[in-house]
Order: sequence, then C-alpha cells, then structure tokens
Amino acid sequence: MNAASAPGELSGRPVLGVTGHLILPETERQQVEAEASTRLERLLDASPELEGLRLLSGLAPGADLVLTDAILAVCQRRRLSCHLTAALVGPPAQMLEDWRKRAHALGVTIKPAAQRRVEHRFERLLARADQRLQFVAPAQAPERGFQQLAALLAESAQILFAVLRENHPGQVGGAAQVVAWWQNPGRIPPELSLGAHAGDRHGRRLVLIDPRGEQAATEVGEQLDGARQTIDEIRARMRAGNALSANDLAARALDRGGASPTLRYLYLQSLAASGSPHRALQRYEALAPPEGMRNEDWRALRGRLHKDLALLGDDVQTNLRLAAAHYTDAWNRSGGAFSGINAATTSLLSGQHRRAQRLARAVRALTEQPAPADERARYYHWVSAAEAKAVLGDLDGCRAELAAADPLLRGDLVTRGRTRAQLRRVLEARGEDPGVLDALAMPMVYLLAPARAYPEAVAPELAAQLRDSPVYALLGEAVDRAAVPVSVLARLLDAGVRLHLLDLRRESELPEPLAGRVESVVRCRGFLDRERGWLQRHAQRQLYGLAMLNARALDVDLRRLRAGGSALARRWVIDAPPVPPRQRGLGHRRMVGLVFSDMVGFAGLGDAEIQQYWARVVPALARHLAPLRRQILLQQTWGDALHLVTGDARSAALATEAMLRTVRDLRPQLSGRLSQLEIRVGAHFAPAWHGTDAIERVRTFYGTQLSFTARVEPVTPPGTTYVTEAFAAELAVSAPGEFHVEYAGEIALAKRFGSYRIYSLRRIGGAPRGA
Repeated sequence: MNAASAPGELSGRPVLGVTGHLILPETERQQVEAEASTRLERLLDASPELEGLRLLSGLAPGADLVLTDAILAVCQRRRLSCHLTAALVGPPAQMLEDWRKRAHALGVTIKPAAQRRVEHRFERLLARADQRLQFVAPAQAPERGFQQLAALLAESAQILFAVLRENHPGQVGGAAQVVAWWQNPGRIPPELSLGAHAGDRHGRRLVLIDPRGEQAATEVGEQLDGARQTIDEIRARMRAGNALSANDLAARALDRGGASPTLRYLYLQSLAASGSPHRALQRYEALAPPEGMRNEDWRALRGRLHKDLALLGDDVQTNLRLAAAHYTDAWNRSGGAFSGINAATTSLLSGQHRRAQRLARAVRALTEQPAPADERARYYHWVSAAEAKAVLGDLDGCRAELAAADPLLRGDLVTRGRTRAQLRRVLEARGEDPGVLDALAMPMVYLLAPARAYPEAVAPELAAQLRDSPVYALLGEAVDRAAVPVSVLARLLDAGVRLHLLDLRRESELPEPLAGRVESVVRCRGFLDRERGWLQRHAQRQLYGLAMLNARALDVDLRRLRAGGSALARRWVIDAPPVPPRQRGLGHRRMVGLVFSDMVGFAGLGDAEIQQYWARVVPALARHLAPLRRQILLQQTWGDALHLVTGDARSAALATEAMLRTVRDLRPQLSGRLSQLEIRVGAHFAPAWHGTDAIERVRTFYGTQLSFTARVEPVTPPGTTYVTEAFAAELAVSAPGEFHVEYAGEIALAKRFGSYRIYSLRRIGGAPRGA
C-alpha cells in the first residue's frame, strides 16, 4: 500500500483471484456477470491509486470463466492493465471432459451449441493468459490438484471474487474451501502451502456472489477493521452475559452480508445462549463450514448445543450422549483441552464412566504443561485441570487447581459462576461433596433491606466481604419507606459493591452520586401515582425475585443486608431474607400474567391452509390450555395471534409451555406450509385494569402493560418464549425450581418501545425438541 493511500484502499498491482466451480444456467450466468462487473467497478472507484491487476484464475468451465471474462471486460473498458495467470488443475482437454461429466452427473443437459461456446471461451482465455501454471495430482488422489489451486488462491489473492450458492455443501478444493482458507490461511495444510503471500491482510477484499441474486455480490471487507470490531463487540457482549444483544448484532452483520465463519459461529453461539439452542441446532448445518473444514470450535459447538438442550431438560440422556459424541469427535481431531474436558464431563453425566475417565486422564496430562500467559487462557487452563480431576475423583487435586484459578478473572462473575455450576454437576454425578467449590471464591448476592436509620459507615472488614458482591436495593422518593437513601447507596458503592437498583422514582436520570456507577436499573411499570403503597409492597417482592435470579445464575446464596443494633450503635447485619408476600391489587386493578403469541409463517398461508389451521391447530391449542381454565382470566384470538390473561405468573408460564408443546407435537402431522409453522410467545407480569367490554359484554382486561407485552413477542425467536424481567422475578419467587429462567440480554422491542432486559423461559423437563 502506498503511503498516500487511505486505510484499506487498494494500490499498486494486487492479485485478484476468482473461484466458483459451478455449472450455471443462463439466467445465473447473467446475474454473476452483472454483479461481478458492478462490484469491481465500485472497488476500482474507491481505489484511485490502483496501477493494474494480476488476475489469477483456474479457468474451470462455469463460474471461473464467467468471472474471468467479466473482470477482463471491466479492465478493458477502464483501460486498466490486467494480466492473466491461468492456473490449471489438469490438461485443458481433460478439464473440459471433466466438466461435461460433472454436468451429466448432476442431471444437467448442456446443448451442443452451449458446449461449443464454453470451449471457445476457455480456449480464448487460455490464449489470453501471459502466465500458465498446471498442477499435477497423483492418480490415486485427483483432488490434490484442486487443493493446490485453492491454496494458491488463498495465499496469493489480495482480492477474491467467489461464486457460492447459499448453503452449498462444498467439496475438496472447491470455492467454499478457497474462501475458508483465504479468510484463515493458517488452516492451509503445510504440504499444500506454496509459500505465496498476499501482502498486507488489512487491505484485502472478499466479494461473495450468490448466482441466484439473493444478497448477491456481498462484499465482505477483510480490510476487516469493521468486521473485527463487530466480532470483538459480539464477544464482549457475550462475556457480559448479554447474549440477546450479541445475537442481534451478529444477525444484523450477517444480514449486511458478513460471511466469515467466525461471525456465523458467534451467531449460533449467541442464539443458543439467548434461550434457543434448539433453533441454533436447526441452523447449524446451514451455517457451518463443510464437514471436512470444521475446526475444533465448530465441532465442539454442536456438542454445546446438545448439552444446552439436556440442561434445559429436553430428552436429557439422548442429548447428553450426543453432546459427548460431538465433543469427543472434536477432541479426537484437534486434541484441544476445551473439547476434551467437555467430552469427559458430558460422558460422565450420560453414564459413560470409562470413557469419561479415559478422556479426563488425557486432559489432565495436557494441563500438566505450563499455563499460558494470557489471564483468560490461564484461568481456563486451571479450571479444565480441576474438572478433569473432579471426574477422576481427585478432590484434593481439584481444590488445588481451583485455588490456582481463583486469583484470575475476579471481576468476571458470569464465567466463574458457570465454572462452579459445571463442577457442581460433575460432583453431584459422582456423589461427592460440593464443598470443594469454595476454593473458587464467589461473592454472595445481597438484598439490601430498608430501615429507619443506617450505620454511618461501612466497616473495613464488611467492605472486604462485600467487595464485588451484587447488592439489590430499592431507590425511591423521599416519602417511600421501602426505599434506601442515596447517601447509603453511595457509601456501599464506595465499598466496592455491584449495585442493582429497582427504581420507583418518576425521574429518568439517576442522582449524581449513583450516575454511571450502578450495574443495572429496573423500573416497575404500569402503576398509577395514587398506588404508591401498592407499588412499594410489590417492588419488594420483585426485588427479591431479581436478586434470587442472579444468585441462582452465579451458583451462590442469597443473603439480606440490613441495619441492626441499637439507636446509638447501628451496625450492619447479614441474615437470610424472608419471602415478601404476593400483592393482588386494588379495586379494579390487579397483578396479572400477560401472554401474547403468534405463528411465524402464517402470513404465507392460503385460504385452504388457513381453514386447516382453524380446524386443527386452534382446537389443539384449546385442548392443551383447558387444564388451566381456572387460572386463565381471559383468552382471545385474532387470526394467528393468541392473547391470554392469567391470575398469576406460574399459570402464564404453564400456558406458554402448553402452547409451544402443542405446535411442536402437531407440526409433524401437518402438510405443506402448515408443517413449517412455529410459534413464538412473549409474557409479562404487571398491573392491569379489569372490567366489562361494553360491545362484546364480556369480562376484559386493559391498560398500558398489555401494549407493552405485545411488543415482546415480535423480537422472540420462533419456538421460544421470552419474558420480561418483572415476569422472571415473580416466577423466581412463586415457582422456584419449576422453570428454567435465564437472562437472554437487552434488546430493543418492536415499534420503538425502547430497550429492555429479556429472559428466556423453559419448564424444567419441557424444552422443545427442535424440528
């Protein structure tokens, strides 16, 4: 790159490679030719310092020829020097014969006139080349020539144009492999590397063209400044526990044409973490690289998805065995400690004890090597060793490895909590005392109780105990007896706590001593000004539920922090918090469970299918909801939408599970587009008005919170239930241990309702089984 060039701008005489071993119908050929010309014109417009191009092509009949002709034509029109290197994978006559055989194998009939046109184009471009290379493959391994060409393109091309159909399975040395190696040259087998080098990786360009024109010619800059920033941000959001936001960012990047395997991997990983492992598993094959090109991460990901399903209670033993098999496959191919220890633990959990011990011994040997320098890698080194020793029953060794990991990632409570939860499962499977987990210290979660007066200061010994601890408190107006004064909250922040607030105030901005210092702020929604007392009583219960959710996620206990002692000698006291009673409501207002659902794919149904939907799907939903009729206060349908109001959060959760189960079980019995229907459900717990509908003369419920709930469902993945933070908190109090409620992340709701924290919901033992 010339010094005068802008960052990412092309200059000099870069190598432009083309790949796309496809047989193209005439309409697709025209699409590829037009898109390739347009994208090259745009690229040249952005690179005024370019002196010329070196075009590298395998000249395979099909997409290679189309791309080569299109690029040469653009250069000729712009009077830009372009030299052609023809890199052939066999004698020219043999290449043409192989093309004809491939067309026949695919059932494609090529008319004689079309064959002559392709042969003429091939001969013309071959004569145009000023350089010619030919790879010679051994007879017993004819694919080696294609692999050598793929390596040359991946290592040499600063610009790569590739024609790939979406979800194309790929083949050895094919266009998919060229793209994968171009994106990560370190994956090229050493015996295939030709020692070529594409120069500065910062200014590289990848242009992917779908010959059908769907997101055709997606230019992915592996000028990767933007792509790297996106990937780094996705990973940062995942580490922060905000999987839903990470998945939203990854999905938008893919929609914009992002094609890197890393981006696709993070999309699936975040989709699973945001509550939809079944959905991620359904999409795995479509987004994963071809079978022969999957690295350890990709192979282990499939194991992770089956493990997640098992932990949600979905066909536990089957999914644990599948997880163990996929993790073991990744381990056998890579020898990586990550896949190895997961293969060992899932083997143990699925009852395959001999395999678990064999794998654990192998991982233990790996971790006897020196620990890496990077803090996160070093943490995983020690906890992998701890898990291996736990599988082998060496509790003293496990405790020692956890003690080595304990000083690391002290601020990453999410990662440390997951480590403890994983080890707890291993210890429970072996019938061992989980007390060994104390070696990996975790702060308890605290609920800050309101009081008339508080201690003047936080003693040093208490500050040390509270440091990095999540503390939940109510922030309110001066008249709110349930709230904690700002000055007290500020003192606790000074002591190093991680403060989470349930805010009862009308103002949107936090007071100055708290601004920018708290972990999260939640507001109770839907209460009237005159309902201040009801609001405070309900808020104490919601705060308890929020604290309980975090304690369970971090695998620690929940404690209450309160002011005690005499009026003259106030002190802080730590004890077990009582469960606040449920608040029903006032007059024509009450707390209710609110549920909205719709059917993804319903808009594409015809009249005959809609009749079948009403004849089969709706009655099935009614049958599965019938056992809850005493708890359902209102149920309505509009087209494919179903709206329920229930007397409590548990009944609403049971209803959502019944709806998901109904559609899952009924879908295989349906045909056509009905068999593709998927339901998505959103739920909320909030105050609402109840009265009589003057037009229909039936009981009804209404209020702002119904509209709010209706905005949750559109952001929910198909086959999933998302619930609000208020719903998740109430369920943690009223139905502990009955449902799996996990923080999915913060996401912008539909119709500009703002961004809110969302949770995924599954009944333990009742997760959907996928397709």
